[in-house]
Amino acid sequence: MNSKKQFLDYIGEVKNIISTLEISDNKLSEIQRNITDAELIVPVVGGFSAGKSTLLNSFLGNEILPTAVTPETALATELRY
Repeated sequence: MNSKKQFLDYIGEVKNIISTLEISDNKLSEIQRNITDAELIVPVVGGFSAGKSTLLNSFLGNEILPTAVTPETALATELRY
């Protein structure tokens, strides 16, 4: 997420520079909107107690999903940032 913010900040800076030069923004606004609205969908599938929740928790750096020896997330779960 940090690189997305950095790229959007960079595009904002470029747009500010271009506006002072009275040059067309060459669809920078559209690119900026596409980046802002983009979603990355990553399905994680596997058998019961395969470590899916543990893997996702490690990526997130936080214990958001429950983990145990017994099945904890039997329903499909969607995480959004």
